Amino acid sequence: MGLTHDMKVAGCDCDGYHTFTELYEHRIALFAAVCNRARSLSWKSRFHEDETMFLGMFIAGTETPEGPVTYHMEDKWWDQFKCLEVDVAPKWDGHTADDVVERLKSIK
Repeated sequence: MGLTHDMKVAGCDCDGYHTFTELYEHRIALFAAVCNRARSLSWKSRFHEDETMFLGMFIAGTETPEGPVTYHMEDKWWDQFKCLEVDVAPKWDGHTADDVVERLKSIK
């Protein structure tokens, strides 16, 4: 019997197929590809709009037809984002994780 999305694997930080670290790295690589393909709509910054930031992190974002999408990334990924570097990130519009999914789906 194959594993389903809801099955737990004892002692494994995984979904039964991939580790969560691997999935996180896939998300980062995919978002970098989106930002790098849409450089005129994308940016990265070491600071939030209020000039704060989480230790060892930066924020990257892109504009979609439905609104902005942003993710916090570990500093080690900085050079993978070949988009505009801004002094501070644009003000967060309050988007949620669900909003991000819908906004990403709006990219054609």
